[in-house]
Amino acid sequence: MKIILKSSPIYLVLMFLFSSCTEDLIETPRVQEYAIDLSLSLETNWPLAYEILDGLNTHRDSINLPTLIMDQTYASALAVEHTKYMISQNTISHNGLNTRTAALISKGATFVGENVAKGFTSGDAVLLGWLGSPDHKAILEGNYTHVGFGILQDEEGIYYYTMLLYQ
Repeated sequence: MKIILKSSPIYLVLMFLFSSCTEDLIETPRVQEYAIDLSLSLETNWPLAYEILDGLNTHRDSINLPTLIMDQTYASALAVEHTKYMISQNTISHNGLNTRTAALISKGATFVGENVAKGFTSGDAVLLGWLGSPDHKAILEGNYTHVGFGILQDEEGIYYYTMLLYQ
């Protein structure tokens, strides 16, 4: 009788009902919050940041792209944090870009781009360097609305740059 019961359709339906998903197994989607110290943005070299932004907006205007708006809060704080990381590693990188992207998306951005650099002594020079590289230029000419900067010097006075663009 047990063999017949286990193979009967009623038994299979009952087992399915009692072993199907329960409330404990259902996960609700969570929006991850990213903590960032907004005061980090105060550490960036704002004169250089605005020099870059002015030159970039002149370039974008010349090719009929909208100008970018400076984000002195989240994007710049995240950029400063990354620039500090690059200085600690003595190299430029995009390490952690996924986290910076997710942090900006959690604040309403729809997509994010990043350029980094090291060693340039003026905003115009770093901008010309980025414009001279097809990959960096494509980011500068992307469909972004806002930009944030992390521009700091290491102990030897060498500048490191992180630029985060987003829409």
